[in-house]
Amino acid sequence: MTPFTKGIPLAVPDAPQIAGLVFRSLAGEDDYKRIAAVLNASETANGVRTAANADDVRNTYTHLTNCDLERDFVLVEHLGKAIAYGRCEWAQQEDGEMNYLHLVHVIPAWRRRGIGTSLLRYLQARLAQYAGENPQVGAHNLSTWINGVSPGAVALLTGDGYRPDRYGYGMVRSLAEPLPDAPLPSGIEVRRVDPEHFRLIWEADVEAFRDHPGYVPPTETDYDRWLSDPVIIQPALWQIAWDAERNEIAGQVRTFISADENTKLNRKRGYTEFISTRRPWRRQGLARALLVRSMEILKQQQMEEAALGVDAQNPNGALQLYESVGFQVESRSTRFQRPVDRQPAY
Repeated sequence: MTPFTKGIPLAVPDAPQIAGLVFRSLAGEDDYKRIAAVLNASETANGVRTAANADDVRNTYTHLTNCDLERDFVLVEHLGKAIAYGRCEWAQQEDGEMNYLHLVHVIPAWRRRGIGTSLLRYLQARLAQYAGENPQVGAHNLSTWINGVSPGAVALLTGDGYRPDRYGYGMVRSLAEPLPDAPLPSGIEVRRVDPEHFRLIWEADVEAFRDHPGYVPPTETDYDRWLSDPVIIQPALWQIAWDAERNEIAGQVRTFISADENTKLNRKRGYTEFISTRRPWRRQGLARALLVRSMEILKQQQMEEAALGVDAQNPNGALQLYESVGFQVESRSTRFQRPVDRQPAY
């Protein structure tokens, strides 16, 4: 989706009456850097170190599907400085449930002044309008994630009827510790990745995640966003396992390193992410073997630690697997959810 480029003022009911405070839509390229700065400040205040940059934001915002950036994004400025933003979108799970997703970030100095509350109310009204127009039968829920610790955001959400229903962990493992022995299963080999393999790799991962809670079928826009990511497309580091006899992808770990993040956060971290095993090859030690291979290649790249994220409710025992090879929880995330009020927007 092409971002809205006029940066027009938006009417946000119940906005705090603070001189110099402006609520507006996206104004183009310059805003990507502002959004990244607010995100980093907000997450760091919650105890989660991040180093998002303008390229990361651009890739996300130019590949949104169910989000109208003219009305579903709000940037908050005070005397020209970005201090907060909010965005919403919707997604339909394969099981039919409708999720109306929203996020709000406020820099620490401007919290507890009514800005987060006003953004939440605005986004809820936008999502209620979508829900009212949507004919699907079944659950229609508002959803948002809080990364790290944010007592004010939790109090706001729980006071508005939201309840925690899903959890995630950020996990880290030191690469100074010896790696376990984890051979590939018989008949499995890791092959070099060429660009003509990208679609097969994507589709194998999509298939592997279809049995996960909250699965949303990806779109071509999602595929384009993946291909356009300036960081995660590092095929020389990927561990893609093939069944030699069937000539099919059996599982994968798409390893990557963000040099920009490591410089900004003064660390040497690589990611063993996008971990999946297709059903016929599960319970054979394949994911474990690929994880260890991924960590080995990160050590070769002079990294000092490996990191990954995991859904605590993963039905295939992912958390236990990661703990078994030495990963430990570094940060926590919580999804809060409540039924949407399917009323017309104000």
